[in-house]
Amino acid sequence: MKNKLLFHLFCVLMLVPCGCGHNNENTENTVDCDSTLIRVALLPTMDCLPYFVADKCGIYTTLGIDVKLDVFEAAMDADTAFANGHDDILVTDIVKYVIMQSNGDSVSVLHNYDAPLFLLTSQAARVYNIKNIKEKIVAITRNSWDDMAADCMLESVGLKSEDMNKPQINSLKLRTSMLVNNQYDGAILPEPHATYAESCGAKRLCCTGNFGLATGVALVDDNLSDERMADMELFVKAYNVAVDTINNRLATSQDVLGFLPFTMDLCDSLMQVGVYKYSTELPDSSYQQVYRWVRGRGLAGE
Repeated sequence: MKNKLLFHLFCVLMLVPCGCGHNNENTENTVDCDSTLIRVALLPTMDCLPYFVADKCGIYTTLGIDVKLDVFEAAMDADTAFANGHDDILVTDIVKYVIMQSNGDSVSVLHNYDAPLFLLTSQAARVYNIKNIKEKIVAITRNSWDDMAADCMLESVGLKSEDMNKPQINSLKLRTSMLVNNQYDGAILPEPHATYAESCGAKRLCCTGNFGLATGVALVDDNLSDERMADMELFVKAYNVAVDTINNRLATSQDVLGFLPFTMDLCDSLMQVGVYKYSTELPDSSYQQVYRWVRGRGLAGE
């Protein structure tokens, strides 16, 4: 049965063109009342690529689930949509989850995945290594993986969190624009924003891949019915099929950026598409490491 399903999926993927458009739009003013629809709040980043590929290549439909991707420019807007019940799944980071869970929110991890971040500095800052970042202004999203990642980078060279000025710029688009226009000394960015900033002259200093944490998480409400949870399991299966699609068909493609739901003035050939991994369970060691950071910041409830 499993082989037949995989064969069917393969046939569908070969027949359905994976275009560069994006049909899903934010629905800030209306909420679809279809109880079978899975609404997903996420950001337009490369770590979220499997979700967009699953959507554009018809993988969700093939598995018999109806999914709508609600794309937000700022993580806080996605958080709000999930908290207000507008979206059923929140694609976020492990720090946000630990804060929510430790404060008693009824959420659980549907799956875990890699969400690398990069520290970049502007041309005007003339910072060429992390040690020189002391007292510089680096834009982040506070109380998130951005924030913890900055601290990890500082700690790796013997600096402390307070050695960096970290203003909060929630919008990825705005944060990237301000960096390339030399309005801040640096920024913590995901891909493809990091590559775009680098193409405009910013310098890439560090990647979170050195810290061994799979920090992306997809969250759902703890109180879902068995029927809804069955659909969520298919959602995770679609993620894994999309990972296979990326690794087997898109690793050398010139159309990777076309799957993301926005236009960026960036040559697709500049994007380095690494090997994507299947979804995993959240390792307890990662949870405990993040929990210690959250407690140290006073962000966890007693």
